[in-house]
Amino acid sequence: MDYRFLYYGYAKQHSYKPYGTSKHAEEIQKILFNKELKNDDYLLLEEKIAMSLTDDPFDLKMIVRLINVYKYLKKEDLAEKLIYKHNMLIDTILGSGDGLSCETAFQVINVSDEYEILNVFGFQSKSQAMIDGTCDFLTLEDPNKEIGIDGIYFNIEIPFKKLYENTVN
Repeated sequence: MDYRFLYYGYAKQHSYKPYGTSKHAEEIQKILFNKELKNDDYLLLEEKIAMSLTDDPFDLKMIVRLINVYKYLKKEDLAEKLIYKHNMLIDTILGSGDGLSCETAFQVINVSDEYEILNVFGFQSKSQAMIDGTCDFLTLEDPNKEIGIDGIYFNIEIPFKKLYENTVN
């Protein structure tokens, strides 16, 4: 399966909303952050996150959350399938560039995916700046001296194009 077509092709779907959040996101946040989780909470999270992924099947943050829920519920086969999907989506984004300049930026369909890529590298963002209207530069909290980078570039043309289309129409 070619995840490039799935991930980038999703941006051409009517349901693609790069700056929207799932109607279930608030409920998920309340469950996650308002109490110590019990088994019933994990079952409810499983249901709500799955519904959220129906709204946006490429929401990397929700995919990671559902992986963790599946692991807690001992649904290892489902967790493994989602881990594979997550890894393939990350590979798709990483294969779009090297993130070292605006010209070779990692291309994302959601700005939130930028932070998931940082997490993959083990980086934290200190600040974000838009460059030339098509590129985000995320300055790293602790610049990586070993490989000599202060931040990572992300191409945000796809979500911006959709935002522009929505404001014009």
